[in-house]
Amino acid sequence: MAELLGMMGAVAILWGSVQALRQTHLKLLVAYSTVAQIGYLFLVFPLAASPRAWSAVAILILSHALAKSAMFLAAGNLFRFGGHDRILDLDRVVQRLPISVFAFALAGVAIMGLPPSGGFISKWLLLEVALVQGRWDLALVILLGGLIAALYVFKVLGRCFTQAKVTHEP
Repeated sequence: MAELLGMMGAVAILWGSVQALRQTHLKLLVAYSTVAQIGYLFLVFPLAASPRAWSAVAILILSHALAKSAMFLAAGNLFRFGGHDRILDLDRVVQRLPISVFAFALAGVAIMGLPPSGGFISKWLLLEVALVQGRWDLALVILLGGLIAALYVFKVLGRCFTQAKVTHEP
């Protein structure tokens, strides 16, 4: 059963990340990202022999809750400002809502698992446990999930700094 739950978590990480990367609307991107991040929680079951795996999941839960809340709040504020959440039409929104974009970027750091965030600590611990137990498959999924998360976070941030074909005014 532990292996099945771990496999489901790995599938959720990869499927949710790819779906997030494919989205054209910011709220859907954040929602699919949540699917991927919840998948990390299921990786604890095949790694449960190590207490560090449970510590990683506890940190991940807290980190994800804070980061995802910030992402949804930033997305809501961008929607309220622009009247839409189309990623392609964010149109240099960083000039008008720098705090919202900064909050999204900071939350993205945790979602990607970059230092010094809680996402980094938890994913590092999970990765360490997976490597110690010889679970190269899970280690690869953890690394690949973080890489795809970087792609979809930077997809949004890149649009926040560039001019869109169709601009919107405040």
